[in-house]
Amino acid sequence: MTAAATIRVAMPEDADALIALFAAYRAEADTPPSRLTAAVLRRDGLGRCFKSLVATAPNGPLIGFALWQPTYEPDNARAGGYLSDLYVTPTWRRRGVASALICAVARAVKATNGRFLAWSTERENAGARALYDRIAEAGENLVPYISDAKRFDALAG
Repeated sequence: MTAAATIRVAMPEDADALIALFAAYRAEADTPPSRLTAAVLRRDGLGRCFKSLVATAPNGPLIGFALWQPTYEPDNARAGGYLSDLYVTPTWRRRGVASALICAVARAVKATNGRFLAWSTERENAGARALYDRIAEAGENLVPYISDAKRFDALAG
């Protein structure tokens, strides 16, 4: 918990508000609208495919979220987590909410015997990188790749 916000596991009744925050996150990042809907979040994002944590203001509204999923690193034979999305509303930034969300994800990973948390961000995201540089090591030699849409379909056959 931060001085003014509470971090907790998302509940089914949070889905509509969380989707509204997710839309704001996507708009702020200047990315196309997401296909993630409240129904999909209720189906997949409450533990089935990924996990969702939310930050709430003292009077109750959602002010941030962290979406993550368990992962495994075979080379080092260790479980961990991958933080796929993190967002805090602009008026609540620089108040420890993002740090609290990341710490809550790390605790959830550790509770399942996980030993690491990985994530990425856009190179140009200076605000996020300032925080991440304080709490983690940048993968200087890593280049992230993603295969989706037509390329994924070609891979999957």
